[in-house]
Amino acid sequence: MNEQHTILLVDDEPTNLSVLCDFLKQFNFRLLSARNGEKALEIAKTTIPDIILLDLIMPGLDGFQVCEQLKKMPETKDIPVIFLSVIQDVQDKVDAFEVGAVDYITKPLQQEEVLARLNTHLTISRLQKELQVKIDEQNTLIQELDAFAHTVAHELKSSLNGIINMAEILSSINNELEAKAISDYADTMYVAGLKANKIVNELLFLSSVRKKKFKPEAFDMRPVVDAALKRLENHPRFKEAQITIAKDLPKILGYAPWIEEVWFNYLSNALKYAKEGLPAILEVGFTQDNDNATFFVRDEGIGISPEDIPGIFVPFNRINQINSEGHGLGLSIVHRILEKLDGAVNVESEWGVGSTFSFKLKTVKTPALAV
Repeated sequence: MNEQHTILLVDDEPTNLSVLCDFLKQFNFRLLSARNGEKALEIAKTTIPDIILLDLIMPGLDGFQVCEQLKKMPETKDIPVIFLSVIQDVQDKVDAFEVGAVDYITKPLQQEEVLARLNTHLTISRLQKELQVKIDEQNTLIQELDAFAHTVAHELKSSLNGIINMAEILSSINNELEAKAISDYADTMYVAGLKANKIVNELLFLSSVRKKKFKPEAFDMRPVVDAALKRLENHPRFKEAQITIAKDLPKILGYAPWIEEVWFNYLSNALKYAKEGLPAILEVGFTQDNDNATFFVRDEGIGISPEDIPGIFVPFNRINQINSEGHGLGLSIVHRILEKLDGAVNVESEWGVGSTFSFKLKTVKTPALAV
């Protein structure tokens, strides 16, 4: 097996330990040993071996007692334990499995059999761990989908109800209804339709981030920021906004379409939560540290309360305090994108003063000029 596995050998007979060590060390195993149960528990808890070969009959704690304690400790409960014993009694074998052992080898040991059993149970353990990872991923996905279904269903229902109600009013009107009222109802339906469409588009985008495989590429950041701002030109608060952008934004390694979406969400949030009656004041900037750059959007908006900050990037989380018309997908998308790009997200905010949303990515090194 190519991967180096750690084996803990536990036997009170030095000769047995020596023979097993001499045999197994030629197969790229990392070998640890203990001559009593107490020492075995100490080593197992601190080093977390991949598998344990455990003698059944020992002074002090015997193999049964050691195995029972191993299975009670969170750190060691999943370590496969193989018993070694001269006793061939069936009941002892049954007892060994009942306390949590995965196998039982009788002495005198056949070295090839020990190696075969070790490799078998190491393989089984690896497969179980891989399966558990997949199960955890699926459980996470199910939780996200459940949260998403609740959030999106609520928002779509709200938008569609608005469209239905307006359509019902329009369908029952008489000729005396003023043209302006018809126009207002139509505008309401249009806004509700845009909102529903935006939710669906973000759902599709979120799905694409989860599934898409990409090759990181180097690109200039300024055109990506400009593209995000272009998409915001129809925002009701864009024309009055005061936006400053730092010069010489560094070139980074990533995926430009996704980073454009990050900027779009950060900038649109900054516009949306500007103080009522005042122009939105936004600063786009960056700081650099070795091979990384941290980009940010700083605003002078209404800010975020301290209790809401820890959950700001939680998938499909909503901030109820600010009576948001948003549906909690934007920042979830940002978080997912930066995860896929091995980056990081952050927010700093003071209620009533403003917020700074940032993300960190690797920069592209500029080759040194030859002298």
